[in-house]
Amino acid sequence: MYNEPFDNNESDAGNSDAAQFYSTSPQDRRPNNYGWYSYDPRYRPIPPPVPPAPPKRKGGLLLGLLLGLLAGLICAVFVLSPLLKNLGDSAPPAATLPPSPSEPAEPYDGNTSIEEWGGGTATLEIVPVVPASTPTPQIDATGRTPLTNAQIVAKGQPVTVCILVEYRNALASGAGSGIVMTEDGYIITNNHVVSGATNIEVVLHNKERYSAKIVGTDLLSDLAVIKIPATGLAVAEFGDSNSLMVGDPVVVIGNPLGLELQGTATSGMISAIDRDIEIERRVMTTLQTDASVNQGNSGGPMFNQYGQVVGIISSKVMGNFTNSVEGLGFAIPITSAKEVIDDLVKLGYVAGRPVIGINSYDDITASLSRFYGVPQGVRVREIHEGSDAFKQGLQVDDIIVEVNGKPISDGDELNAIKNELAVGDEMTVKIYRDRNYLEITFKLMESGLLR
Repeated sequence: MYNEPFDNNESDAGNSDAAQFYSTSPQDRRPNNYGWYSYDPRYRPIPPPVPPAPPKRKGGLLLGLLLGLLAGLICAVFVLSPLLKNLGDSAPPAATLPPSPSEPAEPYDGNTSIEEWGGGTATLEIVPVVPASTPTPQIDATGRTPLTNAQIVAKGQPVTVCILVEYRNALASGAGSGIVMTEDGYIITNNHVVSGATNIEVVLHNKERYSAKIVGTDLLSDLAVIKIPATGLAVAEFGDSNSLMVGDPVVVIGNPLGLELQGTATSGMISAIDRDIEIERRVMTTLQTDASVNQGNSGGPMFNQYGQVVGIISSKVMGNFTNSVEGLGFAIPITSAKEVIDDLVKLGYVAGRPVIGINSYDDITASLSRFYGVPQGVRVREIHEGSDAFKQGLQVDDIIVEVNGKPISDGDELNAIKNELAVGDEMTVKIYRDRNYLEITFKLMESGLLR
């Protein structure tokens, strides 16, 4: 086999074999990739027949001339009509304006350099919003005037402080928020913000710094009051959280992630009322909001649409690797917190709150129980020596396994039984000590007596 260009004019004379084996099959006449026909001397494609020329028609030239002459007359009429009209008018024809220098003479074709499009004269115009000289207040059904978010923030930032804490002689630190309650320096925050702190510093909205001391704390409500040596402070206005409804707008101000983001404001609404959640082994009734809440917001204010504090931010539900959680923040209702706050300011503790006197404890879980060969329950780590429980013989490392005849497995169950009792009531606990079981009966005491 060999290749050569196909030539329709090539003669086959003298090649009797080729003349004998011509084929009209398509595969015998298929070109290769270069536009050449591949053939064997015996298989050569037959040139297609040349069609005969059409017969010449008489009078064709004359008809063409007549049609061309007619077309020329029609074009002349359309072209010369505007010119003849302009000759009869007194006004000169309108001049064609050149293209605007701020626009390209032709559309961008993808190859023109971007610099060639510059040199425009257009400018960005900002129209200022001029407030009315005497805006008409919009009074709602309560007879009060709702504020804009900007007005709420302007009112709320000066009464929101940043609280910096150090634990165990600066081996650990943290940050939270607080609400200025009085002009002479009483500040409301969360118990978990300041509990166990060895040093507390308050940073006001104007960046002034003060050392603070704890006035009183309450673990059950997660509330605390601290005080700084200052006077003439801006004071928060407190509202009635019992009047809130789901859907009411709220604004949260605080210090998410610490001092660097001091005074951050977020907005949202009340998502739920009387929401029971568990925080640090206790159940709390809270207000739920979808306003953004982060670490550092704890202890800060949640404002209603009138700029009044209606909640104290306490916690946020955190997500994990499988569940992403957003818009779930919780606040302590200010109306239910008022009694606790007043007692903390006046007494330093909550009146009538019964305590056993156990300052700290560990849960002996099922796995720890199997590992150490001890019963499941609550191990006493520290006990107040002024408590009646200590006087009646309760000791460190005792494991409480039963309270008033009810088996318990952790501190939550112990506190649940205690909180159903009152100051002065007796409590009998069954303990495990040195491979023996003992029973101890003692009286519950008021928390303020064990400070």
